[in-house]
Amino acid sequence: MFWVYLLLLWITLGFAGEIPWLSLPTFKAIAISLIGVELVYLAAKFPLSPRRIAWGFFFVGCGVASILLQNQPHLLVLGLSAAIVGLSWLGEPRFFGAAKSIFLAGWWLTVLCYVPPLALAIDELSWEISSHICGPFGGSALSSTASGLSALILLLWLGMGLWKGGREAIRRLVPIIALFFLLLPISGLFRPELGSAFLKAGLLGVGCLWVTKGLVREELVDPWPGRLPRWSIPMGLLTLLALGAAVAPLMPASTMSDKKAQVLFWDHEMLGTWNTPADQPLGEVFSEAAFGLLPEYLRLYGFESIVQTDPPLEKLDSYEVIVVINPGASFSDQERAALLDFAQRGGGLLVMGDHTNIGGVGDSINGLLRPVGLGLKFDSAIHVYGDWGDDLKLGFPFSPVYEAADVPVSVGASVQAPLSLGVVPLVMGRQAFSDPGNPDNPQGFLGNMRLDRGEAYGTLVLAAARRWGKGWVALFGDTSPFQNPVLPRSSKFIAALVAWLSGSKARWIEVSRLMIGVLLFLLLIWALVSRAPGVTMTLALVLLGGNWAGSIWAQQGMGGLTPTSEQLAYIDWGHCNFVSLEPLHEEGMDGLLISLLREGWFPLFTKSVPTGSPCLYISVCPTKRFSRAERVRLRRLLDCGGELLLGTGWDSFPAVEDLLEPLGLSMEGRPLASVRARAPAEDLSPVFPLVWPLRLTPPWRSLAEVATSEGTWPVAAFLKVGEGKIVVVGSREFFLTNALEGKGTYVLENLAFLDFLIEGAKP
Repeated sequence: MFWVYLLLLWITLGFAGEIPWLSLPTFKAIAISLIGVELVYLAAKFPLSPRRIAWGFFFVGCGVASILLQNQPHLLVLGLSAAIVGLSWLGEPRFFGAAKSIFLAGWWLTVLCYVPPLALAIDELSWEISSHICGPFGGSALSSTASGLSALILLLWLGMGLWKGGREAIRRLVPIIALFFLLLPISGLFRPELGSAFLKAGLLGVGCLWVTKGLVREELVDPWPGRLPRWSIPMGLLTLLALGAAVAPLMPASTMSDKKAQVLFWDHEMLGTWNTPADQPLGEVFSEAAFGLLPEYLRLYGFESIVQTDPPLEKLDSYEVIVVINPGASFSDQERAALLDFAQRGGGLLVMGDHTNIGGVGDSINGLLRPVGLGLKFDSAIHVYGDWGDDLKLGFPFSPVYEAADVPVSVGASVQAPLSLGVVPLVMGRQAFSDPGNPDNPQGFLGNMRLDRGEAYGTLVLAAARRWGKGWVALFGDTSPFQNPVLPRSSKFIAALVAWLSGSKARWIEVSRLMIGVLLFLLLIWALVSRAPGVTMTLALVLLGGNWAGSIWAQQGMGGLTPTSEQLAYIDWGHCNFVSLEPLHEEGMDGLLISLLREGWFPLFTKSVPTGSPCLYISVCPTKRFSRAERVRLRRLLDCGGELLLGTGWDSFPAVEDLLEPLGLSMEGRPLASVRARAPAEDLSPVFPLVWPLRLTPPWRSLAEVATSEGTWPVAAFLKVGEGKIVVVGSREFFLTNALEGKGTYVLENLAFLDFLIEGAKP
């Protein structure tokens, strides 16, 4: 049992994000495997009554569903707690101690989710402690995730559920805390990322062993509860109602009505342009910060957008949201007062800037937002390994709906946020460092872009919002998610953000968080005072259900925006597509996106096959098969006039053969490298870095062919299906940035052929 307890603690810490060396899917697989093994063991050992089997599998099912379907730390940990409760009910009463321990960890993560200023306060404490202890050794200031303080607190909560009595708790607490303060100065002798890894490895390794020491002898009161306490149902309903009432102020309301929110873009000598790709020469799209498509994308989601350079201050109240991007000049006292009064009366103010006070943007923004307490630091927030990946974390209520890929942050300034109940961290970056700016560097005042000893390291706030009167003020330290080439990925998040700024009831945010705090504190007292397993079972189910309700409510409120246009082009990202999302990556799709934008399409990334009105659906190198239900939706899309543009090679063809072979198209297993094809219908000559010949049967029509010594091979084909069409290109590489358009480069022949394919696919 000792090693099982230890493994459960490590899984809990992994779900909480405290073990960065293994991925979240790995911890999910370990947890599901452990639960499965225990179920097989219990089924073979203990003959149980039908009632006990029903309740046990109910808890296990709820827990496993939460683990499989969720990625939020508090729901993962509470799901694990519910599953362990189910295993206890099925015949392992010693698991009740672990279930209570994991429940307390889930309780703590729930508090951090709904009351994020507490997490900011812990970070501030960690910055102060580490700077004073590591500073004399030349070490860095570390956030709580880097210093191990957040892991230490989580270990203490895990221990509270396992230790018996206050004396044992104190006896076990002191060595763990002492270990933390012993390892902290030693970590200052190394580079920040190495010192942090050393610190957390030592703390988690020794700490987990110490927490679980001697747990095999754990004794429980009432190890075999016959039924749940009779107050379970009313307590569960009360908790759901309280959580719902507390979360309600975070949910947008105005954009869910028929009224269109008015959005003003205030161009205050903006550092950037309002150009669109159609205005820019080939190869020049990535050479400037252009925001011309941002108002147009918001119109897709039902907002009325207007750009003005000198709006009348007395008419600001006619808008719901005001957006200020990279202000290159300071605001006058009258302008500053007008903007802050606008937010105080219930409007939403969205301000965004860039790194290291480039163009004086940081000074302008800090002067505007100084009364609010938000500001940009004179630094660059950079991921230690260059790519943020899954280390971008969104705050509630956006976290249940959106993920890191929806907010493609690059290099921006970190955000200074005050410790206030009205603060909402919107985007946070883990494993990041604050690279101080260099005022003598003519290239945007950037620093050396390297992690040096003494630089702050850990979790940095990249965007935050604060309640201001009846409205919101939000600040982003990076404009990358709002620029033209990135909007196909980020526009839905931006639309949800604008809806939230215009519709959520900011004035109730402090009250709601106090309600959550009081409710969760009462649940904590109940869990600590009572040692009856029935109480643990009830609280685990109640808190898990309440969090699921909050998550579903957030999904309904923040994910209910639907774009409407006849020129929608959906880019498939739900079938393990073998392409990169990294901006300007040689194997990315930036060139494809820019070509679509030039032709008047609005590309949007999606993980599901679109339904409803006709649209263009593009899938490049899917490696996961389309399910039967997805093939049915595709057929309906084609029948009603939609289009499918598919780029696939030999390696990825098995993922689409169930879709194409019944229609009479297959692929030859012989590649043709660096060849020029001919498109007779349009007299075009596209160049394919790598292409695979297609086998066509009527009524397929060839769109491009490659002549070889063995004959002429079709490499692109067309088929009319219903009112729509399918276009297939036997190449993944043709759709990549290197083959179309990048920064300062383009292949004119391929762009012309792609335009032909797109035009041929238009409704």
